[in-house]
Order: sequence, then structure tokens, then C-alpha cells
Amino acid sequence: MLTNFKKKLSYKLSLATFLMMLLFTLLIYLMLILFLPTFYYNYQVNKINTSLDDVYQAAKTNNLHTLEKSLDEFNTNTNTTPILIDSDGKIIYIPYITIQADTNNEAIIGPTGINEDAEIKTITCNNQDYLLYYASNIQQINDVSFVLIQFAPYFLLFAIVLSLLVSYFFSRKTVRPLQEMNQVANQMVQLDFHEKLAVHSEDEIGELSNNLNKMAYSLEKALTELQTANNKLKDEIEKEREIEQLRKNFVMAVSHELKSPLAAVMGLVEAMQYNIPPYDNHTQYLPESYRVLEQMAKLIQEMIEVSHIDQPDYIDQKETVNLSELTQSVLLEKQVHPDYHLKKMQLDIEPDILIKANPKSIEKVLQNIIGNAFQYSANDAKIVISVEKTASSWKFTVYNETDPIPEKEIGNLFQPFYRLEKSGNKVTGGNGLGLFITTRLLEVQGFSYSFKNEQNGVAFTFWQ
Repeated sequence: MLTNFKKKLSYKLSLATFLMMLLFTLLIYLMLILFLPTFYYNYQVNKINTSLDDVYQAAKTNNLHTLEKSLDEFNTNTNTTPILIDSDGKIIYIPYITIQADTNNEAIIGPTGINEDAEIKTITCNNQDYLLYYASNIQQINDVSFVLIQFAPYFLLFAIVLSLLVSYFFSRKTVRPLQEMNQVANQMVQLDFHEKLAVHSEDEIGELSNNLNKMAYSLEKALTELQTANNKLKDEIEKEREIEQLRKNFVMAVSHELKSPLAAVMGLVEAMQYNIPPYDNHTQYLPESYRVLEQMAKLIQEMIEVSHIDQPDYIDQKETVNLSELTQSVLLEKQVHPDYHLKKMQLDIEPDILIKANPKSIEKVLQNIIGNAFQYSANDAKIVISVEKTASSWKFTVYNETDPIPEKEIGNLFQPFYRLEKSGNKVTGGNGLGLFITTRLLEVQGFSYSFKNEQNGVAFTFWQ
């Protein structure tokens, strides 16, 4: 397709240029034939009249030598030979011709003498009248027209050759940038905007090339923005699908988590209601029922917190929080725990580490992370809590001595209701929402986090 375009465009431009050049050349030649003789004749007449005025001015000096000198200039300027004759008909002076004194130099008018078509002017010099004969060389003018007509075939051949050469080079020079434009345009059709046109001139073709480059840049920019928007939309749709799936899984998990303890409590209460042994011992089983209900209430509260995490008003409630002071406050609450003094606590908290976060959510994160460190470590285990500045920002880390977690299980710990304790014991295994809530709170606020095994223990770190 591109090759056919090149051939057609080159042929049309070459033909058009050839015809225009040939026509233009022929018109010029025709103008020469028609107007050059007349122009040349008028030019000669004007030059003769100007030179004749100079002769009259020389005659007024009443100096024959000055007059003769002006006749020499007349002859040189007009290529016309003047003849000065006195009143007796004798030739007095002919430019550049010596007249012998003893020669019969009488002027002869007729076919054998001076041309009858010659101009005759009367000149007075030194109180004596002279006749000035001169004749325009009309034959030369007629010869010009004749020569132009005779030269016409050769001129026509020259015009054809010149037109062919000019049309060839002009078409090549014109077609080449147009071919490049067509190639770039075809690439633009294929949504390829990387190739740019070279602008070699400031004429219309150069301006068109520049505009085509600008259009390619604008289209590429618009396409890139559209692709970015589409990718963002795909990501948002995929994220929404993941959230929706997560909600479905969460609802299913919640139903399962609530169903078992609720059935257990209902069984206990019903057995106590009918005094079925051994549940007729209300003093023993009422506290057990209350403990189960308390766990259910805690689970429901955490589910409510999960439902609020993705709400915009919850995410946007950010303010400056002193992470160092907040960590100390959470640790102060943990000191009332009976096992607190049994742990080997090590605190590396730098003062006044300020962050931008939701105060309630970051406090919940600290409570969960530090609470897990207490819950999943032995009484004499070492717990290290550090809050420190980094080269670019800050970092919070909780390390506790414990048995290593299988690597394949670490990723699952962030799923809702997932527990390493497979028995389902809520006392030793929790309800499986702590790390899920923690990581979701960190994600919605733009914080990074990691949870990995280290020497003789595990460490949870989050930073910005």
C-alpha cells in the first residue's frame, strides 16, 4: 500500500511539475518573440534620441571639434553611423573615417548613396548650418525576431529537458517528506507514536511535519493517560472484587464463629433450666456461660471494627501522633497484666517520634502487636520493643522470643479467623482477627509492615 502511494504521488507531482515548467518556459519564449523586437526598437530609439540631445548640446558650444567628438560618442552609444554634411553637400565628418581634403566628398542621395530612410537633422554650429544623416539599423531588429523563430525547435527541446529535470528533482524533494508523513501516519493508525518526523524547513511542509509531530505527542499522551486510567480502573475493580469476596468469606467465617459458641451457651442454659445433671450445678456453669458470651461480645466488637476500617471518614481522620508516647501508654496498660513482670522487657524507644495517623487505629495496632507478643511467649521470654528514626522516616518493631512459625503459615496469619492453634481453643488461640485487623489498619493508612522469623523468635515491624 505504501509503495503504491509513493508511485502514484511521485508520478502525479512529476507530471504536474513538468507541464507547469514546460508551459512557463514556452510562455516566456513566446513573450520574447512577440515583445522583444518592439522593446528593442523602442530602446534603440530612446538611446538615439538621448545621444542626439548630447550632439545638439555640443553644437551649441560653436566648436566643430567638440561636435565631432559628440558624434563619435553618438556612434559608440547607438551603434549607428552619423554623417555630418555642410550646406554645399560635402561630407564634413564621419566618425572613425578619415576624409581626404582632395577627394570629391559630395554627398549622394539615392539608391547608391545615403539610405533614403535615414533621418536628417539640421544642426547649427559656429553660425553655420549642417545636415546630420543617420539611419537606425532596423535590419538587426528584424534579424532578432527571425533568429528567435529559427531557434524555437532547439529552445523547445531545451525546455522539455529542463522541465523533466526540474520536475524530477522537485518531485523527489516534495514526495520524500510526504512519504515520511504517510509512513508516520500509518504507524499512528497502528497506535505507534514513537517515530517522529524530521523538520528540515519552515515552509508549509515543515509546518505540517511539526504539527503532525505535535499531534502524535498529544495522541500518545492521551493514550497513555487512558491506559493508566484503564489500569487504575481495573485495579480498583479487582480490589473491589477482592473486598467483596473478603466480605463474603468474612460473613461465612463470622457465622461459623458465632454459631458454635452460641449453640454451646444455649445448650448450657437449657440444661441448667431443666436441672439436667451435672449442669444443675448453676454456680459452676453460669460463669462458664458468661465467659463464652463475653468472648462472643468481644468477637462482635472486633467485627464492627473491621466493618469500619474501609470507611472514608475512618481513613481520613489523621492527625499528628506521638508514637513514642503512645507506645509508653500502651505498655503502661499492659503492666497490670499478671505476667508482665515475668517477661524480660527491653525498651528502645526514642523520644518524640511523630507520625501522621488515625490515633484510635494506631493505638489498636500497638495493642494487638504488643498483646500478641505477651500472649505467644513464655513467662521468662525476652520481649524487645523499639521505636526509632530511620534515614528517611521512622520504624516500630516488636520482637518476642518464641518458637519459629512455619514459613508457609506466615502468609495465612493475616487472613480473618485463621489460627495456628488448630484446636479452636479461644483461650490459647484467640479468635484469629487480631493480625487481620492490624494489617488492614496499617494498609488503609499507607504504612508498610513485615512479620518474619528471627533468631529465637519472631518480629513484627511497621514503618512509613
